[in-house]
Amino acid sequence: MIKRKLSDRRNSLRISQEQMAFELNMSQSQYSRRENGITKILNKEWEKMAEILGTSIKEIYEPNEGIIEVMSDTPIGSMDDRDNLPDFLLETMKKYIKKLEFENEELKKENSQLKKKEKG
Repeated sequence: MIKRKLSDRRNSLRISQEQMAFELNMSQSQYSRRENGITKILNKEWEKMAEILGTSIKEIYEPNEGIIEVMSDTPIGSMDDRDNLPDFLLETMKKYIKKLEFENEELKKENSQLKKKEKG
């Protein structure tokens, strides 16, 4: 369910999703999923959004109907939640990190080669 009150208030102030995401310390896609009702908005996020938009939570809040909460409000990797991660999720995350590390090394090599060509 799209958070129409939130979206309308943000648009009326000509604040982009990118700007909101920056202020909330998240990516634009993470913010978009919240505004579009795909991801639950945490209480502390509602508070910060209201502050950014210069309004009260009451003016922008809409319930999280239809959203299934898979994990708790505690971010993955926090000290409180680390032991509660399913093994498959932890393994998937480890594989993804390895893939990103490999890609990062490949890009560093490519960058180095391009710099050499540029100089030479």
